[in-house]
Amino acid sequence: GDFSFSFIVPKDISYKNGFGKISFYANDSANDALGYNDTILVGGTAINPIYDDEGPDISLYINTLDFRDGGVTNESPTLIAYVSDSSGINTVGNGIGHDITAVLDGNSAEAIVLNEFYESDLDSYQNGKVTYYFNDLTEGFHTLTFKVWDVMNNSSEQDISFEVVKSSDFVVENVFNYPNPFSESTNFYFDHNQAEEELSVSLEIYDIMGRTVRKFEQTLYPDGYRSGPIVWDGKTVGGAILPPGIYPYKVIIKLTDGSMVQKSNKLVIVR
Repeated sequence: GDFSFSFIVPKDISYKNGFGKISFYANDSANDALGYNDTILVGGTAINPIYDDEGPDISLYINTLDFRDGGVTNESPTLIAYVSDSSGINTVGNGIGHDITAVLDGNSAEAIVLNEFYESDLDSYQNGKVTYYFNDLTEGFHTLTFKVWDVMNNSSEQDISFEVVKSSDFVVENVFNYPNPFSESTNFYFDHNQAEEELSVSLEIYDIMGRTVRKFEQTLYPDGYRSGPIVWDGKTVGGAILPPGIYPYKVIIKLTDGSMVQKSNKLVIVR
């Protein structure tokens, strides 16, 4: 058969004329075919080149896609970065400083080059994912700056922060509900550093007089460092609709070894 395709030549090439190579592969239910052509002359600049002055889009996470900036993790977090660009992602880094990089705590002298950790989406040169595993990070707050380039030499950066807590210490942070305020229903979440550990969770919601209006007890088996949602419809256990107002709530989380953390917050019901 006859085939045709188009592609974008990156700016990071040698502008001297030379021969490039195109490899081919085809198959049907019975046969495979392959070959190449190394007589394709490459060089110079297009008469009407594509105009692109915007860097790639970045979505940055730690461990899981529900990570919230400033959340907690253990000593070995996973960086997850989804990137996309209409012209394509530069994964070769031929130009000086055009690598995909991560800089931890502003230490640019030890930037981590992530080119080999990029995996493009199936049949796409415009979208992909970077996954990188850290090991033995020190306790405390860390910041990470992620940088990526497209093939037109435009770059983008995004920052994310997180707190490393020893997995031997049970820590719970960022207890919150969303939406807040709410009228119909809300979802409760919390961050912790005990992924894949059984958690016994007790959630108690009070009125401003301190009377319990609803209580939940659940056993969770988190695969990441954020647990939830625990969904509440704003009603008592008997189904009565609660009036508008401020409602404090308390979350108690226990591990199987008896370790326990208690956190409190407030929510607002609007009608």
